[in-house]
Amino acid sequence: MTVRAVVVAPSNVLSTPARKVLDYDDSVLQKVRDLIDTMVESPGCVGLASVQLGLSDQIFVVDVSKHKKTDICHGLIVAINPVIIHQSDPHKVREGCLSVPDFTGSILRYGEISIKAFDVTGCEFTISTNAFEAQAIQHEIDHLNGKVFLDRVLDVADVYPRKRYL
Repeated sequence: MTVRAVVVAPSNVLSTPARKVLDYDDSVLQKVRDLIDTMVESPGCVGLASVQLGLSDQIFVVDVSKHKKTDICHGLIVAINPVIIHQSDPHKVREGCLSVPDFTGSILRYGEISIKAFDVTGCEFTISTNAFEAQAIQHEIDHLNGKVFLDRVLDVADVYPRKRYL
């Protein structure tokens, strides 16, 4: 098991779009393992993008199965070179992020999405989802596009100090 340190804003890697994965080799599988291990060991974490580990590859993992806000759940999703191919109207949601540990913020996210991506073997797949899982996927795709949720905040009044629970 390899748990890696999570990169914190304002690191340049978080504001730089990630590169497409072209070779589905053992290094991609190791990056996916590191992402999963780090996500599982980070309290409250439901998703992690490669850039959050300092890697510039279009890879993310999401698993909302244990979160109370979950509606639809596809279990562990590993997505390489993801693209949103369908979305519904946006609505206001509140988000936080391991890479922005001191704040949460209200932003607009699509309530329903479909994505096209590749798995670790290079096979293409699509997923359609809604609610919290859709929000988590959009959050990770933003990371791969060089954005953190603070880049989407509509007004400074929509940024809040993160509450800490014991």
